[in-house]
Amino acid sequence: MNKTMQWIIWILTMIVINLSAFLIASFSLFGTQEGTSIFSLDYAIAFGIIVVANIITTQLYLAIRKGDQKGFVYGLFVVLIQAISLFMLTNTIIKLSFILISISILAAMVLLFFQCKKQ
Repeated sequence: MNKTMQWIIWILTMIVINLSAFLIASFSLFGTQEGTSIFSLDYAIAFGIIVVANIITTQLYLAIRKGDQKGFVYGLFVVLIQAISLFMLTNTIIKLSFILISISILAAMVLLFFQCKKQ
């Protein structure tokens, strides 16, 4: 797979993951009182949702930069699981989506660790 195609896939994964992550993060802010400081726990949770969802996009970015084809393909599998689980979460299939989100986040962290370890 050439670099141009990898960058296009990376941009598409950024869009797919962040659409769901921003939707879930904004939903977590519905109970926030007006005039609440931006440094409150509610905003920290929303920011954390977006950061955790983007762990895999960071791994894909590093895999493209280092030319790690195998790591990129593994990352795409994790993106697929994460995108499906985030979509299921927005469509109220709660139990299965939490299990899949947990698996995809753990897999993304492991892949990011191994990608950073490779130098």
